[in-house]
Amino acid sequence: METIAFVGILGMVFYTTAEGRPGSETLATLSLFAIASYRLLPQVKNVLRDLTILRYSESSLELLGMDLSTGKLGKTKNPAGQIPCPSHGHSN
Repeated sequence: METIAFVGILGMVFYTTAEGRPGSETLATLSLFAIASYRLLPQVKNVLRDLTILRYSESSLELLGMDLSTGKLGKTKNPAGQIPCPSHGHSN
């Protein structure tokens, strides 16, 4: 994540230099983006972590949704005592 931010800022340096902008303008713009990325990076990491947790919990959430939609909370076991897994089409 930090690498992407660093490469982005480095790309901006090359772009503004190629356009011939004055150094003070480039420095002000880079400072703004560096501070913004420094403040946003922890939040972006938190969002990505939370998305990973949701993806990991997807099958459990599907089972809970099935239980809630049928109104038979906790009664979705088959005769063999296994809970069906809707995302794979077979029992766990």
